[in-house]
Amino acid sequence: LKAVGIPYRTTTITALDHAGYYPGAEPITMKITFDPDTGRVFGGQAVGVHGVDKRIDVIAMAVQARMTIEQISLSQLTYSPPFGSARDVVNIAGLASRNQRDGLIRPSFDVKEATGQLIDVRTPDNSKEGDIPNSIGLTHVQAADKEKAASVLDQDTQYNAVCDWGKTAYFASRSLLKEGYNVNTVVGGWRVQKARDSK
Repeated sequence: LKAVGIPYRTTTITALDHAGYYPGAEPITMKITFDPDTGRVFGGQAVGVHGVDKRIDVIAMAVQARMTIEQISLSQLTYSPPFGSARDVVNIAGLASRNQRDGLIRPSFDVKEATGQLIDVRTPDNSKEGDIPNSIGLTHVQAADKEKAASVLDQDTQYNAVCDWGKTAYFASRSLLKEGYNVNTVVGGWRVQKARDSK
């Protein structure tokens, strides 16, 4: 896309390969590229333990059919607890892309290049895996609490909300943006950032 000068956007999400309450669910991380105006899907990549091939097959067909991020977000894909969730990884990638394109979040793609202060909005259980360097802690529940957020944050600072996979940061960012804070969402989450840095 860069080589031929086609404008595009990208988003990265991580979601479970099948229903989380069914044993053996493993994460799949998916990145898709799309047209910022029409939403047409240009391509995708994914990595995971199970079911990656079928998700890429769906994206391959979406590219061939000139489908949009709206269409993949609403696609009806196989649902059975051992094999897929009611809202599949592909659906979530489409929804996340729409949120970005429609301005519901402001993305940050690399914590090393992001300006401003990191906010660690992971749950206490996920935080046990280690601190995020140079971040302040504020769970997404606290971010939705006006008084708690105001006791930790100020309206003049640029913030970047980060969690493990990106979903919790999305919720926190939406709450904080609504209250007038200047906050971006770290796309893909802390696990993707760590994996990228380890290469």
